[in-house]
Amino acid sequence: MTLWFVATRVPPTEQGTYFVLVNLVALASFLETGPGTIIVQFSAHESRLLHWAPDGDLAGEPVARTTISAILHRGLRWYAAAAIAFFTIASVGGLWLAIPRDPRQALVPWWFFTVGLVALYFLLIPFLNVSEGCGAILPLQRMRSVQAAGILAGLWIGLLSGNALGACWLAAFAQLVIAGGWLFLTRHGLLRASRILPAELAGNEPGTVASRLRTELGKSAQFWIALYLAPQLLTPALLRLRGGSEAGQLGLTLALALAPLTISVAWLHGRYPAYGAMVAGNELAAFDRTARRAFAEAGTVFVAGCVGVALLVAIATKSAPQLMLRILPSYALISLFIGAFALLALQAMTAWVRAFRREGLRTPTVVACAVMSMGGIVGAWNGGGGGASVGFATAAVISLLPVTALFLLERKRCLN
Repeated sequence: MTLWFVATRVPPTEQGTYFVLVNLVALASFLETGPGTIIVQFSAHESRLLHWAPDGDLAGEPVARTTISAILHRGLRWYAAAAIAFFTIASVGGLWLAIPRDPRQALVPWWFFTVGLVALYFLLIPFLNVSEGCGAILPLQRMRSVQAAGILAGLWIGLLSGNALGACWLAAFAQLVIAGGWLFLTRHGLLRASRILPAELAGNEPGTVASRLRTELGKSAQFWIALYLAPQLLTPALLRLRGGSEAGQLGLTLALALAPLTISVAWLHGRYPAYGAMVAGNELAAFDRTARRAFAEAGTVFVAGCVGVALLVAIATKSAPQLMLRILPSYALISLFIGAFALLALQAMTAWVRAFRREGLRTPTVVACAVMSMGGIVGAWNGGGGGASVGFATAAVISLLPVTALFLLERKRCLN
């Protein structure tokens, strides 16, 4: 429904700018459920000694509470730095890529206010992740459901009123206010976390909790941000090269192509906790079977999603032929499906190796994502949106082959 509103209510020249900004809004939740899982894991190690008091305080063993405080403060420092970097890059990038191409200076405040709200949300992520790691899983998921509804309502209100960037601002506002309100009303004990931390927990020495968390966050962020940016850089690149109309076609087509990837990756994520448990128990054969079955199931979900999206596009364009001018041709959609499947395979292989607490595929995956982005940008330079899609798919296939070879070597080494 959201993509339908974009295609029918947003002028073609604004469509590209909308997709660039809405993806910046989505980056906040991506960082929460991507690198933020490291904070969840660190907090979960202390959760057996802690419990939530009725007034929202985190009660339990003093040492565990102090460790959680160290985790929270290190996470806040990390995400504060990420927020500053994000706001700087997104602000300058927005002026360079999008705003100068639209003569209406009224778009400038929408862009900066939206980016500012997303940067503020970064500061809430450590609190949310610590809450999840300390057992508030179900309440947090309820909040996220309300949050998703609020984001959707903000997007629809803005799009139906004909203000695409205003829709992004409303979505970012709902995202921030709902999460912040939930923390204030139900987990305010975390907001009063002690600022005085023992040196053995808060220091920078390699053995401290804070130092290990910072290291793991850095490693995880490289992987997750590379996966996120690999396809998302195509739209702003085309916006710079060809303008809002062509970038809007690519953005809408890319959003459709990535929908099956989102569902299939969620399918994979549901198996990750079992991976570590089986490896820790030395059940390597069972782990390998489970991982292969999970990838086969995720692949099936992905293919079914691609078929559903293709049918949806065919029905929509047949009932409203004018929509054919707002999306790319079918060959471009298929090309983006191929690139999305490569991203799914990269995540599956990296998760397999990470179950052994090894990061042997992190750097190759980051390099593969960079190659995919460059392939798409070169294609956009030469052939617009269609060229970007084909270049992205070609680079995905080429870069996936060496990573797969490295994975097979790592798999053999781990199982032996």
